Amino acid sequence: MLIDIPDDWRPTPENINALPQPVQDYIHKLVTHMDPAFTLQQNAALQDRVAELEAALALAKVFRR
Repeated sequence: MLIDIPDDWRPTPENINALPQPVQDYIHKLVTHMDPAFTLQQNAALQDRVAELEAALALAKVFRR
């Protein structure tokens, strides 16, 4: 199935809703997986930091004995 999209097409709610369902689903997944607040990036950085701190703590316990 080919879709003729005019050059002046804009992603308005009406235009998005007029797209075939698979395309709407794809756009919905893109929007819901966006991370504009960088929450996922911050969580990954915090997980790395926790791992570093746990390793440092384990090392400190070894040398404390």
